[in-house]
Amino acid sequence: QQTYFSAGSPVKPGDKILELDKTFTQIEFEKQKDQLELKRNSIVRIKLDLDKSFFDIQIQDSIKAYRINSLKAELENAKRLFKAGGGTREAIEQAETELRIAQLEKRQLENDIRSRQLAMQASIRESQITAAIQEKELSEFEQKLRQANIVATRAGVLTYVNMNLGSKVIEGEILARIADLGSFKVLGTVSDSYAAQLRSGMPVIVRINDEQLRGTLVNIHPAVSNNVVSFDVALNDQKSVGRLRPRMKVELYLVTEAQNKTRRVQNGPAFRGGAVQDVFVLRGGKAERRTVRLGLSNFDFIEIREGLNPGDSVIISDMSAYKNIRVIDIK
Repeated sequence: QQTYFSAGSPVKPGDKILELDKTFTQIEFEKQKDQLELKRNSIVRIKLDLDKSFFDIQIQDSIKAYRINSLKAELENAKRLFKAGGGTREAIEQAETELRIAQLEKRQLENDIRSRQLAMQASIRESQITAAIQEKELSEFEQKLRQANIVATRAGVLTYVNMNLGSKVIEGEILARIADLGSFKVLGTVSDSYAAQLRSGMPVIVRINDEQLRGTLVNIHPAVSNNVVSFDVALNDQKSVGRLRPRMKVELYLVTEAQNKTRRVQNGPAFRGGAVQDVFVLRGGKAERRTVRLGLSNFDFIEIREGLNPGDSVIISDMSAYKNIRVIDIK
């Protein structure tokens, strides 16, 4: 229905970003609420009906008990009359038959009472389970209504906001993204030919123009895609990330080895990757060719292990055209 912030805007916790049309969900919520109330009333009604039915059976059972006592008395009277000569054996047999029938009917009622008790418990339990399911569905609708209030959960900057007013959104669709610019993780990639040199904990240099940030490789992704290995870098000092932005591309340098207190010279086209090679050193007005042994290197510097002394001026441009000349006059 309405947007309150656009992409790039800073937000703080509790700021309302979007407002969704909750009319349909609210109607469905009220419907579910009414259905739940009906189910609860139905449970009460079932209990009342079953209690009444159970009470009626108990009354019938009590009546049968009185009837059996009465038939027992009639049987005793028939036997006394027969002994006194005033009754017949048929009357005794008739009284005994009626007594046995009444006793069987009472046993049948007692069995009905037990069955009705179990049926009552099962029916009530079924209704309670149905009500519990509806309560969970009602809670889901309540959760949806709460989530329909799109508010910022933390301070940061909006990197994306759905600005299409009137468009229909489906459950699970991303409506806004918030980036916490006070903390960053860097996703790096490198050719899989260097995969064997990667290891967790190795130092990483993050270069932004002329600024360098230090970090550590914390995770290497196991899958290789398009001959590229991906890895995660955590920055050592999150306070110095003011120039970083989400989705920003930066240069990463993985430090595979380090050397302290060494001689180095600025890297350039003169160094072609060999461990031993010739370079030209300026001396007076001439450039003299000198053989040097090289060590570690990066994009900025290269280590000089032998052949040069601190203070020597070295030509780092491509001098391959003079490879057969020992001394060059510099004009």
